[in-house]
Formats: sequence, structure tokens, C-alpha cells
Amino acid sequence: MTLREYRKQAGLTLEQLARVLQVHISTLQRWETGDRLPDAVEVAAIEQLTEGAVRAASFKRRRKRREPKARRAATDGDDRALA
Repeated sequence: MTLREYRKQAGLTLEQLARVLQVHISTLQRWETGDRLPDAVEVAAIEQLTEGAVRAASFKRRRKRREPKARRAATDGDDRALA
């Protein structure tokens, strides 16, 4: 079960769960979306709070989208790419 699934099933808002975990709402949002991963201490607190329903393995880093090649070339200072 993911942290978001647990939170929704428990009927908690982002703000409520963030308060219990003693983290900022934006941190919790980033954990849920995979933009940031909790550290080992935070994972332990989450596992304890959720009684093991949310495990460390459920946290996955979201891949960032790569820009198309033409766009990358245009942004690295090569004016010829824009012509």
C-alpha cells in the first residue's frame, strides 16, 4: 500500500498526516508523488504509524521527463540550434 492510499483509506488530509509525522505538507506531497524520498528515520516512523501497512519498498522515485533533443540543444547556449 502506498502512503497516499493509506492516507485516503484512513480518511486523513495531507495536513493531518503531515502534522502527525511532524513534516511540512509539501514534504508529504513530494513523498506521495515520488519527487522526494523519505530518509530511513522517516520511513521507520511511517511504518510504525501505519503498523506496517506502508513499507519502505512502496516509495519509488519518480523519473523526471527528459526534454526533447532540439529543446536541450536550444538551451545550452548554441544559437545555431534555434535557426
